[in-house]
Order: sequence, then structure tokens, then C-alpha cells
Amino acid sequence: MFGVSVVRMDLSDRCRTRIQLRTILPSTELLRTFDEVSQVEKVQPGLLNEIIESGVIAVDQGHCVFRHEMLQHFFESEAICGKFKAFPELERSLRNPVNHHLLEFAIDRQSEPSHVRTLLSLGCDANGPSILTLAFHGGLGEAAEQIVRQDAVRLLRDAESDLDNIDIKIELVERSEGRKTLDSRVSDARDWSCYEFGLMNLIAEQLSGGWLVINVLRLVSKTESRIDELLTERYGRKLVSRASV
Repeated sequence: MFGVSVVRMDLSDRCRTRIQLRTILPSTELLRTFDEVSQVEKVQPGLLNEIIESGVIAVDQGHCVFRHEMLQHFFESEAICGKFKAFPELERSLRNPVNHHLLEFAIDRQSEPSHVRTLLSLGCDANGPSILTLAFHGGLGEAAEQIVRQDAVRLLRDAESDLDNIDIKIELVERSEGRKTLDSRVSDARDWSCYEFGLMNLIAEQLSGGWLVINVLRLVSKTESRIDELLTERYGRKLVSRASV
């Protein structure tokens, strides 16, 4: 219907089929062409939305662009997933930088939660946290969406539990020209992974929509209480009061 070639039915006496080699179409032309094809082929009306959501067709400022590389990446991913039946072998292959662009397609092929999580983590390391946003919105399959949402809740719960283990020290540090400043240091904190930092970024992105707001506010409140407790214990109430002002 659309892409390397757009097939349009010319409903004249001869009912000739005309082929136009085009890669970009106005959105109105795409909708009209889809309506024509759907009437002939009995296509479900929602199919066009599914195609656009998959990323094969990109819509921008009233124009639609067919992303040919998406099909290439899809078939490359199918080939590599078919070649390596054992997941450890597939993971090793996907860790190769030349295959990083296939991660999104490979994630959608996995059903085992631990495999999905491993590839999501690899995707964060290789391509940045945006892969988690894609998973959050269902772009990498239902399993990836559920795992990202569950792991984000777990991360906030772990951060809350870790508050009992941290310690804070404040030192008076002399800077250039004799200027002195207070330098605070947190010790015994968890070393978060790239995947977990990606989840933090995802939580921040989605807060405006109300996702996990209560969880985050509870963590903020408990963090403030823990800091107040530590500073009072180490330096006394007077320092804490001045610092909070």
C-alpha cells in the first residue's frame, strides 16, 4: 500500500493499476489510499493505527514517511533469533555493537521475564533509557511493558529500604581564595545499575501523568526524615535547623 511503491486502483473502464514510486505522502493521501485498499481487501479500520504505532510509518507535520530500515531490522532480528536457539548465545550476539539496533525487535520475541529484563538492561547500556519509555508504552510487547512497570515499583521500594543503611557526613572545605563551603557526602548507598538509572528516568518522565506519584512522594518524605535524623544524631539540632533554613 505504501512505501517503496504505492499501489492505487484507477477505476476507469480498463480498471488499470497504477504504481507510483514514492516514499513520502501527505497524511490525507495516506488515509485516502488506505480507505481505497481497505474497501477492496476488507482490511480492518484499526490496522493503519497499528502500522503507525509500530514505527514502520512515521507521521510528522502532516506527512508520512515509510521507514524502510524498520523492515530490514525486523528480518535481521528474525534471522539472528532463529540462528541462536539458546538465550545465552543470543545475548552474546546482541552485545556486539553491530547488533545493538536489533535489540528492540529481539525483546519483543522473548517470553521468559528474565530474558526480557536482560535485554532491556542491555538496551539501556547500548542505546540509552529511551528503550524503557518505548517498553512502558507497549512498543516492545506486553511482557516488556509489565516488567518495566513492575521493576519501577520495586526500585522505589528498594530505595526506600536503603534509607536505613545510608550515612551522611558534612565537612567544612576550604576553597580558593580562602573561601569555605560545606561539603556533604553520602556513604553506604547502593550502586545503581544503568538499567535502574533508566527506570529512574522513566519514573521522572511519567510523573506528570500521575504514574507512581504517591510512591515518589512517600520516598521523598521518608528521605527528608532520614536526613534530618542523621544530621541531628551527628551534629545536633542547632545545625539541622540552620541547614533546613
